[in-house]
Amino acid sequence: MRFSVIFLLASAKSGIAPTELVTGGIAWTLGTLFAYLINGAMDVVEDRLNGSGRPIGRGALEPGTALRAAWLCAAGAVLVSLGSLPIVILVLAYLFCGYAYSAAPFHMKRRSHGTIVVVLMLGGLTYAAGWIGSGSHENGLMAAVFATAMTLWMGLVGAVVKDLSDVRGDAAAGRRTSVVAWGERRARMVCVATPLLVGGGFLLAARLLAPQLTIPAVLLLAGAVAVATFSATTRSDEHRGRSRLPYQAFMVTQYAAHLALLAIVLL
Repeated sequence: MRFSVIFLLASAKSGIAPTELVTGGIAWTLGTLFAYLINGAMDVVEDRLNGSGRPIGRGALEPGTALRAAWLCAAGAVLVSLGSLPIVILVLAYLFCGYAYSAAPFHMKRRSHGTIVVVLMLGGLTYAAGWIGSGSHENGLMAAVFATAMTLWMGLVGAVVKDLSDVRGDAAAGRRTSVVAWGERRARMVCVATPLLVGGGFLLAARLLAPQLTIPAVLLLAGAVAVATFSATTRSDEHRGRSRLPYQAFMVTQYAAHLALLAIVLL
């Protein structure tokens, strides 16, 4: 969705290049599947301890099968993007980040700062690919404000709140996530403050620089209030349906902001 929304925003006036949209979207989807499958295969122990419902963690997909599928996705992502050198370079960078997040020798997921850096890079690369892949350079400031806000939302909010429900498995696996390293109380304070700062900053930037983004910004700020509220009122030792509320609010907000921008572009 991130790739497609920025692609459509960048080509809103000059006309959409359907081949580039489809091939770029497929390449980015395959790259994302690669990162997801690699992560799932490497996180089996943590996922099972945390009671995750992901296919590999719950035993529906064998880690070896997932790894083979991951590399097929990586190969497919590169092959589909061969028509554009800049997109190939971005795809390769994206695949590297996805691998480095989970696998040896990098294991960036083991430290909170490593997680944040990789997630920021994944977000930035996705929006850059959508912009470059469109072949147009329309609505540049609007795209920059939105992409910056949503990349920060991913890296500074999502990368931290996702750990709130996974303390047991992360600690057992030796990961120094934000909650393990900082303690749950301090991590939750960060998870209350950061969404509000990102949401408030986005709304301010939208009003000053790109008023067309006011609706997505308002939605993001509303979601930020929800993430902050759930972060303050849940605990990691509660049942998973409740302990995952901060992350679920983060995800719903992310989709809402992108769908709002998509509606603005298309209508």
